[in-house]
Amino acid sequence: MAEGIAIGRAIANELDAAKFDPLLSKAIAKGIVTSLEQMMSRWSNLVSSIISEWILVDLNSVDFLGCMGSDRCVAEWADRHPSTGL
Repeated sequence: MAEGIAIGRAIANELDAAKFDPLLSKAIAKGIVTSLEQMMSRWSNLVSSIISEWILVDLNSVDFLGCMGSDRCVAEWADRHPSTGL
């Protein structure tokens, strides 16, 4: 969340610095759009890789939707997977 706030502040500062020159504001806005699109693309790839890793996990061992990390479910999962050390 802190990264998002920092990005938002940087964008606001850039636009604020160029607010008196319409052409500069337009150029900065185009650069911001390009940067945000690249960032979203990288985040999308990161999320995809994280989801792929989760698919490799034995999802049948825990009912994630029914448990949502309750102690009972964590204990059940730990019993089924003693090598994890939980």
